[in-house]
Amino acid sequence: MVACKRLIRVGLRCRGAKRVVSSAKEGSMTKADLVEEIVRRTGLPKKDVARTVDEFLEAIKKALRAQKRVEIRGFGTFKVKKREKRIARNPKRPEQTVEVPERLVPVFKVSKQLREKVTMEGRAAASGSEATAGSAPADQ
Repeated sequence: MVACKRLIRVGLRCRGAKRVVSSAKEGSMTKADLVEEIVRRTGLPKKDVARTVDEFLEAIKKALRAQKRVEIRGFGTFKVKKREKRIARNPKRPEQTVEVPERLVPVFKVSKQLREKVTMEGRAAASGSEATAGSAPADQ
């Protein structure tokens, strides 16, 4: 039984186990979770899906290293921004200033369509839970 609990904790199935607990924090999705979701939806072999996801992410990384913009319509845009050099303060010793050199950082901007979809679904979920949580039946 202890071995089963250990397996469930890391997201693996155990004979006789009633549920599988995700290894990620509640409400987040890891790359492994994404692969599992695609496998479940498409029925493709897990090995092929994992390789495709890895290659997709590698292509985005390669483009960003070359300082190219990657736009995925309806999802968002990955790009590299230049952060100017600046003077910062050491939080442990506020009187001490430190020069932070300029650097390139990857950024992601969510598309308007995705932002609207998330906002609308968030509102629907919030209003649905409020309506069921504290409302009285209409008959009374």
